[in-house]
Amino acid sequence: MRTLAVVLAVAAVFGLAACAPRQVLDPSGISVIRTYSFPTTVPDPEPAWNPVNYLIAARTIQGFATYQEGTGRQEYFESTEGRESYHLVWLNRDQFVFGPPVNALRTTDGRVVPAAEGLTVVDVVDNGFKVQVQRRPLAAVGYLPRRGGDEIYAQVQDKMIIVDRYGAVRDGGQGFFPVPQPEGPGIAWQETPVIEPDYWTSKPPLGRLIIRWKPGVISEVPGAVQARWLPSGGLVCTVLAGEPLPAKPWYAVGTKVVLVTGPGAAPVVLSEDCRDPDPHPSQPIVAVTAADGGVRLLSTRPGIQAQSFTTVGNSPRWSFDGQRLLTIEPNSGKPGTALLKVHVLRSDFR
Repeated sequence: MRTLAVVLAVAAVFGLAACAPRQVLDPSGISVIRTYSFPTTVPDPEPAWNPVNYLIAARTIQGFATYQEGTGRQEYFESTEGRESYHLVWLNRDQFVFGPPVNALRTTDGRVVPAAEGLTVVDVVDNGFKVQVQRRPLAAVGYLPRRGGDEIYAQVQDKMIIVDRYGAVRDGGQGFFPVPQPEGPGIAWQETPVIEPDYWTSKPPLGRLIIRWKPGVISEVPGAVQARWLPSGGLVCTVLAGEPLPAKPWYAVGTKVVLVTGPGAAPVVLSEDCRDPDPHPSQPIVAVTAADGGVRLLSTRPGIQAQSFTTVGNSPRWSFDGQRLLTIEPNSGKPGTALLKVHVLRSDFR
């Protein structure tokens, strides 16, 4: 009987623990323990974290590089064709995919044709001391790849495509720059290219962001770009205040980051003067580039104050576990290049 009582008591404790509310982190609970930086060879290296460790891959002149915390390893891999790795995205621990710098080109005779480079998959082997890579073609065409489950979504002129791991391509419908929900049924895409040349539609340049939560369930956000899915299932995006201005950065017209929590929900403005949203992988926090410079942390919960994270840097990216935040900073020692700055974080639940 005593043994049974002990078993029941232990079960009760675990039952209470299972019912306890999950700890939630606010922006004010994040502080920096230390930082480290890697130099790059381009002004916008478009870095991407590995999905299960702290390996970073990024674009370089004529190729790409990998950067590893701890040993401070920086390994550069040049392409024999001098090809740079634009819009790099990891598929899993051992593979990433990249594409060309543009979606399409206008020829001298007025035709519009897709970029010729297509999608390339890179197999990565990291033994802790050295990274070895092997490149191979994945698809003959494709721009701005994004991972959705075991597949890649990409753009070919005004059409979306879906590419499986073997390179088989199927039609994804008309639209621009699809962003699939990484582990769910959702997908978001733009009605028009918005911040890139539009050779195909006669619609107003800003168009709409279409959010398909599941087949037959649709939301729309006018003038929105940079869709990012939240781990909770919602979505954040950047909304432009007007049409991009000639000869100026697309965001010079003014931007805000908004949250759409689900089907039928009205967009909620998280901040009026920011862009480049990147959601924390497990907490209701979104890192953004602030219009006045630096990086800011926003909460997706109402009533929680935003926090300035840095006064220098842009394009924040969380590591897979949310314990690192990567930002891009100008390299004052080498104009025209950037630094990848990694902030090692402490999280205090309050």
